[in-house]
Amino acid sequence: MTFKELRARQDVPVIVVDGEGMVLEINEAFSETYGWSVSDLVGKMLSRIIPSQLRDAHHMGFARHQMTGARTVLGMAVDLSILLPDGCEVVAIHYIVDGEEDGHKCYAATIVPRAEG
Repeated sequence: MTFKELRARQDVPVIVVDGEGMVLEINEAFSETYGWSVSDLVGKMLSRIIPSQLRDAHHMGFARHQMTGARTVLGMAVDLSILLPDGCEVVAIHYIVDGEEDGHKCYAATIVPRAEG
């Protein structure tokens, strides 16, 4: 799935960030599923939704990709926790792709709750 295709999806939660990790947009499905509003996240750092115990690993992986182009998790379904506004965490399937917007590196992800069972 391309960056543009993933970004356009409305049927699943989608978040888009720039190359610095700043949230550019979330869709309505993201807000409804996780309880974050546009004003909570847009213009803020992605780390706001990353549980504290995962932030260092995220920052290292993000920096490694920026410097080397290594694609450790891009284009793969990965189970990771997401932090909710109330401080609780849920496991969700993240599918992340990269692309460009106005000549700048960006990332889009679907973040779908893992079915309990």
